Amino acid sequence: MPARPPRSLADDLRARDDDALLALLRARPDLVAPVPSDLSSLAARASTRASAQRAVDRLDAPAVQVLEVMAALDEPVALRDLARACGASQAVVGRQVARLREQALLWGPDRALRTVRAVAEVLGPHPAGLGPRLADLLSGASQARLAELCEDVGLPATRDAATDLASLRRALADPSAVAGLLETAPPAARELLDRLAAGPPLGRVEDAERRVRAADAAGPVAWLLARGLLLPVGADRVVLPREVGVALRGGQVRSGIDAEPPPLAVTSRRPGHVEAAAAGQAAEAVRLVEQLAEAWSTDPAPVLRGGGLGVRQLRRAADLLDTGTDQAAFVVELAWAAGLVADDRDVDPAFVPTPAYDAWRAGETAPRWATLAVAWRSTSRVPGLVGTRDGRDTVRAALAADLDRPSAVAVRADVLAELAALGPGEVPDAQGLAGRLAWRAPRRRGVLADQLLEWTLREAAWLGVTGLGALGTAGRELAAGGGPDTVAKALAGVLPPPVDHVVLQADLTAVAPGPLVPDLARELALAADVDSRGGATVYRFSPTSIRRALDAGRTADELLRLLAEHSRTPVPQPLEYLARDVARRHGRLRVGAASAYLRADDEAVLTELLSDRRAAV
Repeated sequence: MPARPPRSLADDLRARDDDALLALLRARPDLVAPVPSDLSSLAARASTRASAQRAVDRLDAPAVQVLEVMAALDEPVALRDLARACGASQAVVGRQVARLREQALLWGPDRALRTVRAVAEVLGPHPAGLGPRLADLLSGASQARLAELCEDVGLPATRDAATDLASLRRALADPSAVAGLLETAPPAARELLDRLAAGPPLGRVEDAERRVRAADAAGPVAWLLARGLLLPVGADRVVLPREVGVALRGGQVRSGIDAEPPPLAVTSRRPGHVEAAAAGQAAEAVRLVEQLAEAWSTDPAPVLRGGGLGVRQLRRAADLLDTGTDQAAFVVELAWAAGLVADDRDVDPAFVPTPAYDAWRAGETAPRWATLAVAWRSTSRVPGLVGTRDGRDTVRAALAADLDRPSAVAVRADVLAELAALGPGEVPDAQGLAGRLAWRAPRRRGVLADQLLEWTLREAAWLGVTGLGALGTAGRELAAGGGPDTVAKALAGVLPPPVDHVVLQADLTAVAPGPLVPDLARELALAADVDSRGGATVYRFSPTSIRRALDAGRTADELLRLLAEHSRTPVPQPLEYLARDVARRHGRLRVGAASAYLRADDEAVLTELLSDRRAAV
């Protein structure tokens, strides 16, 4: 004797073993907080719209498509009928049903499947692009109107509303009956139905609620309204009933489900070149963040009254970093996300380095980059929005509150997962990658979907997660969910070893044959400007750069001693003359700021004040 089917989701959960319940909680972690007291509470929580929304939004295309078909059918639904409505094999649909049942979005045995009620609410009023059921559309129709529709369709009218409605539903759900009706339809009527059958099922017409009979119907819309193939849902809107839509689709809700992701075209790069490009860009990202924070430590960037970084300050940062404003906005947001800069909350607030920056600055390149990369992976900030306009036509500022987009975290994770699934050195086609992301999470695609993908790929390149468009070793560890230590170890294995020396030349330049150790890099950046970058970095000394080092507290002797200790060549005479000449003139005239002053018209009062020992400093 077959077991009695469960009467509710709670019954279904009670019949599950511990492994099945554990799988449910892993798939839907929001059900655990707070911990439900019993399985009835767990079922109630799983049936809420908020929880169902989160679960459905995480589903891929085939699972969403099966749910939509379920929502379009009258429950309970047998698995074989569901497969037929999906236009797919029972085995393919059965795999999706098992996933949905595991996540408690479907429940019941294969012979009587049901969806959680909240799922239909989440999917909306037009699942799979179909309109409402005839019974819902005609629930307020009079007995006389139902009889007229039956007669115009060619059915006998019984003058019993329930009987006439049931007859009408059977006829309009029959593909052959609908095809027979349309044999005499105006050509434009069939074209209109085909468009609405593909979805969405709504159309706009004038005087949609007028009462039309087949005998006096003029025009394609009137012809369809008279026979119930279109029904009014307002003064100027009509809808294609669900039964008619399914009939026009040949009796299926869908003609198939997308069980596999779309193909992805790739181009290949040499893995060695990818690693070199990614490692070089990773080191550059660390340098840019450090350069920004060092600049803000001496000249903090003021916070706008409404929050965020002003356009002028962003341009100053771009000039400082020698980048475009879009990349400068990314560097600013990255430093913020990593906790290296913040609003100091002073009376006149400004963005300054945090105490965490001091510890970060003292580290090696690999762990410093790992801190940035892990922060980027998990942040909901979207630097690409900087410079765009909001609903009030106001330009969005860097570090402003309205740059948070929770979907950005999921898109970033999906992009990294797709890149990690490719082989070393393989670069995906951007359009194909967009199709794969749409398949992964069709419900998450919003108005920013394509832009989020574009911005994520751009930021990954700037950060050094990718090189030449493909994931590097450290990027793969990041995509796998690695923490700062494992990500740093992966990058350290591909970074060129830092050097502790330069080659000083007579033309007031210094050549660094590789990435410099952090202390030497900071001192050289203070005393010289970067002339060019590449396999070797060329620094150029000038009166301005030497003065910058002296302003920071260095002396000419200290600077020349440092250069002599770390140069493979002697300090050239022109450089020594430059340093000592600038030092000799340095400090003759100094500019400062006075925070207060005293003023009096009576000179005697000022003289008395200056002679009073209480005024002594």
